[in-house]
Amino acid sequence: MASDLLAQQKPLHQKYLQLRDIPRSLVQVFALLYQPVGRTKALNCWNTAIPPTVTWASTLNPHHFHPLVRELLNGGLLTQEPNEGPRCADLLVDIAVRDAVKEGTFEPIAQTIAEQFPIRTRYYEYGPRVFSKASEFMRELRIAFYRQDAHAIESLDEDFQGTFWNSTLKLPRLLQNILNNPFDHEWFASLSIDFQQYVLSTVLADSARRCIPADNAFELLEATYDTQQDSPELDLLYVEQLWLRGHLGEASAVLARISNSSQKGKFEALRGAIAFLNGHTEAALTHYRSGLKAAGKSQSAQSTWFQMPATLLYLFALLKDGSPAAYRAAENYATLLQKYAGHWLFSAMPLFLHLLKNQQGRFTPAVTERFTRYTVKKTGLAALLEIYSLYWLGLQDLDQWLPAQLPRLYRTASQADYG
Repeated sequence: MASDLLAQQKPLHQKYLQLRDIPRSLVQVFALLYQPVGRTKALNCWNTAIPPTVTWASTLNPHHFHPLVRELLNGGLLTQEPNEGPRCADLLVDIAVRDAVKEGTFEPIAQTIAEQFPIRTRYYEYGPRVFSKASEFMRELRIAFYRQDAHAIESLDEDFQGTFWNSTLKLPRLLQNILNNPFDHEWFASLSIDFQQYVLSTVLADSARRCIPADNAFELLEATYDTQQDSPELDLLYVEQLWLRGHLGEASAVLARISNSSQKGKFEALRGAIAFLNGHTEAALTHYRSGLKAAGKSQSAQSTWFQMPATLLYLFALLKDGSPAAYRAAENYATLLQKYAGHWLFSAMPLFLHLLKNQQGRFTPAVTERFTRYTVKKTGLAALLEIYSLYWLGLQDLDQWLPAQLPRLYRTASQADYG
């Protein structure tokens, strides 16, 4: 699939490189506009952004502009659907935007877009932004991404998740799409180390939680780790990926070399995960308790700490401990996570909570029967918790209906290198 896209992308890239200055900058304008835009508005955007920026450009009039657009449409660099304006071909968008950054035309175009295509806000001038369609949000996200502004990206995503019609588009997946369009190690290495860490941590954490392949991101992480040995955040991200991919020895070796002072909550969670997988439950619980204490006492801080994939094994360690205190602690955390509908462990909590009550003798057969023929709908680490909960409950005819679900879940995990 990826090779097919590259095969389609390569000729477009070659055509783009062969363009003269003016049509190439025109593609950059359409790439940053992203959504279909009428020709008059696109011309106005180009005339405002480009001529004041470079010596080779002067104002275009419609007589010169329209043939340029037609030429780009004929070459497949721009596309146009019926009753819509032209837009940049999807496979060319990030190639053109990266080139605009390199040539210095990115910021003038981005500023002009902000002035001529403002995003509507709700309630008041600086209220939450209202995105009428996904392409409008993607335009703003891409501009924030190439400005390397993590804060702006998070703020955009917060407003976007509040959009009533959005149910499927998630930030990590969108960032990965930009990263891979096309995958370019040299370009990524040119970004600031802080922004590299932000992108990789966002993409890879989501990849781990949901078992979505992110091979290119992991390759970038390995290469970045080899050249940046003074970043605790990067170290911790690398350790997390190593243990998730089954390299416990390497993960332990990296942990032994780094300081945990500034990231103690994360550091201890990772030490806890590795200790548990090596069979040292008591040591794992000690690390986890220390990590959670460092994260903070508030419910918000603790739910955020549980965003780390490594923290899932804290619940397993408490279950394996089996003491009344451990069960109470696990129940408290599960109850907390059930309050956050967007949390990655949210869907697994009802079943896990019932298991905890069952282990403490606080259950009714009727409630337990509700989980018979249970379908594990999601993949990833949360699914692992659901599967073990079903197994521990010992539901009726479990061996006849649960094993049939496992190959799909295992196959998905293996394809993402989290087997």
